[in-house]
Amino acid sequence: MARSEAVTPKDATLAAFVQSIALAAADAYDKAAPFLSDTSKPTATVFASHHRDHAAALAKLAGTSAATVPNQTLVAVLAGRLQNVVDERSAFAFAFDLENQVVATYGFTLTTLTSVDVIHLVATILTVVAGHAAVVGTSAGINTNSLFPSGAMESTTVADGADTKVGFDPMLYPVT
Repeated sequence: MARSEAVTPKDATLAAFVQSIALAAADAYDKAAPFLSDTSKPTATVFASHHRDHAAALAKLAGTSAATVPNQTLVAVLAGRLQNVVDERSAFAFAFDLENQVVATYGFTLTTLTSVDVIHLVATILTVVAGHAAVVGTSAGINTNSLFPSGAMESTTVADGADTKVGFDPMLYPVT
């Protein structure tokens, strides 16, 4: 995507934030993959790759604010949740919760972004990640009515990450 205007410093910071979240999501898929069958591993591999691609695109718009590692606070939160992953179904349930939180986080950033290129990129990524949630949710055996816990448009509420139905608050997940 060619830049059409300068990215504001605030938007560069938000791009770096969601970039660090995308890197953490990719890392989480890598850690959950050993619990997946050979048939299911390609889905996790592709979704992790999507998150890495999203992070690379966001890094370009974040410029010098870009994250260099996954969001370490989120990595720690997810490490605790990964302790509950014991089989394929629980790995997909873990991924479902994570993907919905990532969608909510992208939605939250759309409520404050002002730079056109960042808005376009985040809006494009949001739809892909929402699709991930539906795929891993059905793989976890989650019924159709529960696949989108906040309705057709995901929540744009953020908090400390304890509630898997809301996104990650950038104030609580600093980019390192």
